[in-house]
Amino acid sequence: QSFEDKLKVVYYSMCSLAASLKLPESIEMGLDTLSKLGIELQGCESRGMEACVQETKDLLAGYTEDEILNTRRMTDPTMIMAMKFLGKLETMSQSMPKTFGTQRIIELSLEHDMSPVSPMGFVHFGSYMAKLGDIR
Repeated sequence: QSFEDKLKVVYYSMCSLAASLKLPESIEMGLDTLSKLGIELQGCESRGMEACVQETKDLLAGYTEDEILNTRRMTDPTMIMAMKFLGKLETMSQSMPKTFGTQRIIELSLEHDMSPVSPMGFVHFGSYMAKLGDIR
């Protein structure tokens, strides 16, 4: 079995745990897998949503809308799976008071190109901005 195949098995195991309402175990599995892939999630939740949104806005300020919209499609299979893990963690975290992966999804999308999960990161980021009243 290839490394990507093993990642798929772990991903589906994580999804099964989530579907069985075993969210803590599912989240732990996802975070552990991301850590093994070298992707750490710094806790935005410890700094507060405002600080996390501002950090992400600062990151995005270095790009034009055209640059973001014309970013190539992600091709690295391992990074695509990592983004799937982040996306799943993000959907699970919506039922909890923590934001796990929005900032990281955006960072990785800008560093490694866009994946099918990338739009979710931008949408969640927009919703956080709206929640703070920072929409123009």
